[in-house]
Amino acid sequence: MQFYDGEGAIWTATVDISDLATGSGSGNLGFTVEQLKDISVSPTTISFGTISIGSTNTVSSADSVVTNNGNYDVPADGELTISSAALVGETNPAQTIPNTNFKSSATSDFSNFCGSGTNLGGVALDGTPINIPSDSLPKGAASTGSYRHCLVSHSVTEAQVYSTTAGGTPWVFAI
Repeated sequence: MQFYDGEGAIWTATVDISDLATGSGSGNLGFTVEQLKDISVSPTTISFGTISIGSTNTVSSADSVVTNNGNYDVPADGELTISSAALVGETNPAQTIPNTNFKSSATSDFSNFCGSGTNLGGVALDGTPINIPSDSLPKGAASTGSYRHCLVSHSVTEAQVYSTTAGGTPWVFAI
């Protein structure tokens, strides 16, 4: 049995045992596989470095690689989502960058993802899950997808590091 075997499958486990004194026993037990939604993301942070005044289309320092560790099949069973939040200035927390200024995209959209990626805020409030269209993140061993992030624009007046650790809410990938 593999960790990614489909939900609802009925399995039967058979156990046979014997000891050195010729004693033995056996038994069968049926069980049903449930759906397992389990992903991991690497790296665990999304970084844009220091944000300069007036910069546009700032690309994240590294792509987020999402690994499907379960038997949930994206997009057949549902979509991958990102819950994003405003970034808060670490030196001056009064300066923020709203999540409406960010876009994310799957690998097939990398050519123009700052223009055509999925807006992480839209009309949603901070922390609302937004569907990120995915090429595919099927169940199975070594099933991964890469996602790139773009800070399209901002109106900050101070060059500093902005993050969710200075009082914001962490960004979360989910299925």
